[in-house]
Amino acid sequence: MLKNRFTLLRHSYFNPLYLNEISFHEDGTQKWYTHKRLRSAYSSLKCNLTYLFIFEQNRELDTPNTTNIPEGRFGELKTQKRCHAGVSNETNLNN
Repeated sequence: MLKNRFTLLRHSYFNPLYLNEISFHEDGTQKWYTHKRLRSAYSSLKCNLTYLFIFEQNRELDTPNTTNIPEGRFGELKTQKRCHAGVSNETNLNN
């Protein structure tokens, strides 16, 4: 039980010690954060937490919880552009 608890604390993504682990180059001249991408993701979530799940906080606005509608529309536009693949880019941009 103690070992599992230690492992959980050691590798918990919210444990500052885990996020602040530093790796060193063999010759000792360089160092970097071991979990750089995890630190970036954590920082992004922490900064944008107020903007996440707005559809849950304001149900009366009837906000969609996905971006499927805009993504679908962009897909249609890409398909239309693909149909005109034989047209030069300059002409394609003017239409």
